[in-house]
Amino acid sequence: MKILVVNDDGIFSNNLKTLVNYLKNIYDEIMVVAPSTEQSAMSHRINIKGPIKLTVHDDLFEGVKAYSIDSTPADCVKFAVDYLKYDFDILFSGINDGLNLADDISYSGTAAAVLEAMYYHKKGIALSVLKGQNIGIVESLEVFIQDYLKNPIYAKFEAFNVNLPLNPKGIKYVPQGSGNYEYYFTNEGNNIYIPRIKPKYVKRDIIENDLDAYYNGYISVTPLTVDKTSGSSSVSNEADGYASDEEYDDPIYNEVVDFAVSAGKISASLVQRKFRLGYNRAARIIDLLEERGIIGP
Repeated sequence: MKILVVNDDGIFSNNLKTLVNYLKNIYDEIMVVAPSTEQSAMSHRINIKGPIKLTVHDDLFEGVKAYSIDSTPADCVKFAVDYLKYDFDILFSGINDGLNLADDISYSGTAAAVLEAMYYHKKGIALSVLKGQNIGIVESLEVFIQDYLKNPIYAKFEAFNVNLPLNPKGIKYVPQGSGNYEYYFTNEGNNIYIPRIKPKYVKRDIIENDLDAYYNGYISVTPLTVDKTSGSSSVSNEADGYASDEEYDDPIYNEVVDFAVSAGKISASLVQRKFRLGYNRAARIIDLLEERGIIGP
């Protein structure tokens, strides 16, 4: 099995080295293509105009071909496939120095690399830890990887966003949360403004999303999709008697997602029985899960 490893912290990141050295114990062939410098919060940016410089790193990882380019994580994936012609099976992105939870996923270069891999119909895993965490990473990674290798649930989805806490209690398969930060700007004078963020999430005992899972001590595993279509099923199914705008964000949608991920199977009849819903509403939610890439058609 061929593995591609990228990150957004740059080719000389200690966490990248940790990940590569761990994966060498499991997989026979690994290639690294990473940014030459840090590319945090670049999201899915790519270079479509300027030149890209390639650097070969012969001795950086023993037994592993390693390259860096002066561009983004998404471009690292493109370069590996379209220039280096590396037909990988799984992409590992990370391990990011900083969590990628909830809203972070939209801005993350680490997560964007996984989404880019999905455009090539490849599987991908984005891995992140708390910023500055330099102990216990391998142990937490081991818990996740062993689950990934054995649990059939991972075969049902193409890509995952994973956050690794120190000394995890276990693993929770959860949807993406939201509202983890408050953003604001400070006026420094002379028309100079500095963007700032401060945490907004308040820990709670209930686990409904990736924020809840991580801050309660669990590895958070969230399936990802590149399909950003919103409301397509509400248009196509209106003639079939399904509600459209009013029920598109069904109040129990997240509960059904959690059930689908944990159970490893889902159908309209299962949703009916589990949540005591009418058939039309259950079928509507199943359509949403398919449209959003949570389950296969």
